[in-house]
Amino acid sequence: TNRGPTDYLFVSNVRFLAMIAIVWVHTEFFAGYATDHSTAAYLQVFFLQLMKFGTIGFFLISGFLLGDGMTRSSPLKYFRRRVKAVFVPWAFWGLVWFAVALSGHLLNTMGGRSSEASFREMIQDYFEFVFARSIYWFVPNFFIFLALLLWLHRRVSRYVQGLIFLAFSLFYGINTYLQLITSRHTSALLGFVFYLWLGSFAYMHRERFTRWLDRTSWRSLALYACMAAVLGIVETHFLNRMHSDGSNTLRISNQAYSVLVTLLIV
Repeated sequence: TNRGPTDYLFVSNVRFLAMIAIVWVHTEFFAGYATDHSTAAYLQVFFLQLMKFGTIGFFLISGFLLGDGMTRSSPLKYFRRRVKAVFVPWAFWGLVWFAVALSGHLLNTMGGRSSEASFREMIQDYFEFVFARSIYWFVPNFFIFLALLLWLHRRVSRYVQGLIFLAFSLFYGINTYLQLITSRHTSALLGFVFYLWLGSFAYMHRERFTRWLDRTSWRSLALYACMAAVLGIVETHFLNRMHSDGSNTLRISNQAYSVLVTLLIV
């Protein structure tokens, strides 16, 4: 139990490429959206799908490291270490961003929203945007999922957990069509917890997982990833025509694509 943390090269590789992918996804349209049905528009969708594995990739490696960490400490100690290493820096820089964004808005529009009620509403809007709807949404979701998995540890069968969490992920994938609730993946409570569980499950069965991966053809994985990417592009166009969120990370085709790309990197 005193064993120190282990460095996994594939975890670093997934993390590095996922960072690039997420930056790409959030900056691809800074120059604007191309004209519908133009070559540039199709290229934008193509490159968007190509880079759409980052979020799920992060949850997968986080789950793998969770499985590793649980062999070295209790659930509570592991959670505290994650809070210190991840949540505290996130909260600090999030508050900095919140203060800068709010100050800029006040300097530009103070005359139009001078009442106390409007000021409170403005603070609430910016706080919600920075911490729940911007790129900062990932960390609070991660800690909710992490706390849930740690609490369920040894309380509920891992297989039962997996089936329940998979049902949530599939529900959000179907919800992009039905829109029974908000379809934004940043609001998908429990939508990504399956991939945190899956990464942890892979660690617990890492020897069998490694043997399976060694026997698996690299070309087959690449072919399946390409097929999933094509389905993802088709699904994007279909959802856009339905005026739904065609870039939703939890589209079922993209869930498959993200897992396959992560396996390719590993």
